Amino acid sequence: MNPERLGGSVTIAEAREQQCLNQRNSKLQKRLKIEEEKKRKKEEEERENQKFKDQQRQKAEQQERRRKHEDDRRREQFAPDHHRLNDRFLQQMSSRNAPLGIAEPTPNTSVTPKVKMSLKEQELEHKRTNTAFLDKLERQMKTEMNICGESSSPSQSPPEPLCSGRTAGDGEPNTASDFEWALMKLMTKFPDFNKDALEDILNQCSGDYEQAYELLSL
Repeated sequence: MNPERLGGSVTIAEAREQQCLNQRNSKLQKRLKIEEEKKRKKEEEERENQKFKDQQRQKAEQQERRRKHEDDRRREQFAPDHHRLNDRFLQQMSSRNAPLGIAEPTPNTSVTPKVKMSLKEQELEHKRTNTAFLDKLERQMKTEMNICGESSSPSQSPPEPLCSGRTAGDGEPNTASDFEWALMKLMTKFPDFNKDALEDILNQCSGDYEQAYELLSL
């Protein structure tokens, strides 16, 4: 009996070759199995990540919708306060720009003005108001001077103090420094009046601070 044939019809070389093939196939199968397992885990992780991203996006969209809803509700809630603050600001600006401290009529706080006067129209309105006020002051000054003239006696040789508060010995008008000092005192006493209006009044009073103060205090 041929010893190479012991144990079956397959020779030792064939048996070894078959064994090597089986080992290679086994290693290849294990490697394929490992690769498939890695691929499956990777796909599962990607699905989990995508699911997590979708959940986060949904939460962000919900928060954004909730925030917009809160903003709209808050805007509707504070809309009256917002209009009231705007009206108050416009009123303060109007009173600050109003000439001679004459306050403009208070606007309705419930309705926001839709039409605003142009800057040129405002300047014209301020100029008309200044002119009317100065005319009124001039009429008052003339009336007071007439009253003082009627009350004084013509037989008196030394002249009495004038209605302007200056004596006859003061004949000439105040100097520039006196005029500026009187203007500064009037601006301090009447901060609501603008400088040009106070200067016009002081000029009409011949620089007399006392007379200008009395007229403005009426």
